[in-house]
Amino acid sequence: MTKHSAGIIPIIFKENHDIKILLGKERQGWSSFSGGSELNEDYIETAIREFNEETCYIYKFIDKKYVEDNVIDIVKSTTPSGKQFHLYLIDFTNENVEEITKEFETNRKKMNNIYEKEKYDIGWFDLERILKLKLRNCFYKDFKTIFRIIIKNLKK
Repeated sequence: MTKHSAGIIPIIFKENHDIKILLGKERQGWSSFSGGSELNEDYIETAIREFNEETCYIYKFIDKKYVEDNVIDIVKSTTPSGKQFHLYLIDFTNENVEEITKEFETNRKKMNNIYEKEKYDIGWFDLERILKLKLRNCFYKDFKTIFRIIIKNLKK
């Protein structure tokens, strides 16, 4: 039984307030990269494992130190099942991720474990485009908070 859930949302801040957010697509819609804890994982370890599994291990630079050094904020909430949930908003601005993102489909085809194929697509979206996407229901409740945090960080 999982004790908590955690996840990651990568964010890129570009010039002229152009913002890109990485989301993953599942049958129910687009959302963050998150899930329940395993064994004795802490929140960051859960978030990193889930992120790596759901992005098919393409962002090899993601580890605990990277998350700690690049966290913008943590959205803390409760899942529909009552578990504590931490969503780490991570600044990817200094990463060259466009080429890396293209590796997703190649890596996904190589995976045998169905649980590692939770997301069947990933994409970088600006805020306006995200508002037009079909999001997973559980993601809607956190998105307002995420949006406020992003806007607050633009003013810095």
